Amino acid sequence: MQKTAILSNIILSLMIVCLILPAVSEIKAETKPWQTEKQSLKIARDSLKRLEKAIKKDEFYSARCALNIWRSNAQDAGIFDPVQYDDFKKQIYQKSIGSILYWLRICINKGWIREADFWLRVYTVRSAAIDVFDQARYDRTEAEIKAKKKQIAEEKERREKQKRERKK
Repeated sequence: MQKTAILSNIILSLMIVCLILPAVSEIKAETKPWQTEKQSLKIARDSLKRLEKAIKKDEFYSARCALNIWRSNAQDAGIFDPVQYDDFKKQIYQKSIGSILYWLRICINKGWIREADFWLRVYTVRSAAIDVFDQARYDRTEAEIKAKKKQIAEEKERREKQKRERKK
């Protein structure tokens, strides 16, 4: 008897919640957010300034975050321009590709093969994202990495051979 009373109370509570929740969500959808249109425009302009600064000074992930924040704020303010968004995205990715090629060159020169492979994969993904992938550059770099890997293996073999000869 007590279990049925508890179950009926739970069911009654759930029914009340189900009846109230749609009304609350409808109210929220009808009311404007706490920001006025003027405030939304100011926030969008401020986020645009932060984005432009991030593109100049920050690295890839920080600039991408600033881009996404600007997009969201511009959409909220009703001033989002997809062409401008694509232009900013291209700037961020091109700057990133320059940095990737810099680190790729360092990794190859230092003989850091795993890191070079990583940066080559990152180059592939980011350059393909903005349609600037250069297959010839990729092939040359991949050949350089393989040549460096072979050179390192030969040097290692030579050192081991010298070590064996000294032990004799």
